[in-house]
Amino acid sequence: MKNDEIKNELEKLKKELAAINNKKIDYSDYSDINVKDILNLIIEERERTNKMLEEISNKIRKLEAVIDSTFEDVSSNDQITIQQNEKEILLSETDTKIVNFIQERGMVTADDVKSYMGYKGKNAASSRLNRLYRDGLLLKYQLGHKVYYKIDAGKATTSLIITPPQ
Repeated sequence: MKNDEIKNELEKLKKELAAINNKKIDYSDYSDINVKDILNLIIEERERTNKMLEEISNKIRKLEAVIDSTFEDVSSNDQITIQQNEKEILLSETDTKIVNFIQERGMVTADDVKSYMGYKGKNAASSRLNRLYRDGLLLKYQLGHKVYYKIDAGKATTSLIITPPQ
């Protein structure tokens, strides 16, 4: 359930409770009824009211359970996000050069990396770019037949990038 649905349901329950509290019985219709009948009517009304209150209480308990589970989900998601953000990524010297090249250029293709690194074919460049994408450092965009890569600033800033000493 969404917050709006929960709020609407709570408002309905409040209105039902107010209607029960404000309900007045018109005794003028019962002038020809004896005391036993009046007591039976009061008992029936009390039973109906108790049933309505029980239904309302059950609805409130269900809504509270939904709200509690929502907050538990949010807190567990926060913990997962925090754990994911504390990620260490080990980069080789070659990968470091590629990441720096992408930062300078903004957006690159495998052909750009191939010519920058002096590779004979595109496979090595594609493989390295895909690995950096899987590690979460790059964003990948397919525009037509070409695939472009750029630095994912959000993930790159929350990751510890470790490069070997030179």
